[in-house]
Amino acid sequence: MDLGIRGKVALVTASSKGLGRACAAVLAGEGVELVMTARGDAALRAAAGEIAERHGVRAHAVACDVSTEEGCARAVDAAREHFGRLDILVTNTGGPERADFGSATDAMWEVGFQSTMMNIVRLVRMAAPMMRERKWGRVVNIASVTARQPIKNLTISNALPTGRASKVVKISACRCGGGTLGTKMLLSTVASMDDGSLLRTSLPA
Repeated sequence: MDLGIRGKVALVTASSKGLGRACAAVLAGEGVELVMTARGDAALRAAAGEIAERHGVRAHAVACDVSTEEGCARAVDAAREHFGRLDILVTNTGGPERADFGSATDAMWEVGFQSTMMNIVRLVRMAAPMMRERKWGRVVNIASVTARQPIKNLTISNALPTGRASKVVKISACRCGGGTLGTKMLLSTVASMDDGSLLRTSLPA
């Protein structure tokens, strides 16, 4: 599969394992240079090294917490400092703590809001100027299945927004079951967007 993105630079958050790592690997397979983030430094560096060696691209690891403004800034600044550009942003994060409505505390709501909503707002806001400069950009927001169907005891995840469209970059709010096939389909869909509208799609597990 050729997505026509060889030579682009992508930032993929929470990419030391799981769906984030799968996204990073598929992008690398398309010839995309990477900035990969996660909170755990050792696992992240191992993942970045393996992907870089396998696909022959550069993969820069940045250990940071993108639920904070400082962590978001470190991630985006790394793309600017190491590659001088940022073309693709993949926002990925773990879900909020499980709780029903009665037991969800203010602190749990705040953590969930910062880690699943404000991280997207901050990352897009910080990344957009570099995309504007090159008149090209893609943002992929990986959201929970609760974006479409509420799940019992996932009150916070059920309630939080999953993404908004922008005229600056192409944005996709996606629900994925994971796996390489689903990831390739997701990236192929985003690469083909031309109208800047919000695209919501369900991908197979």
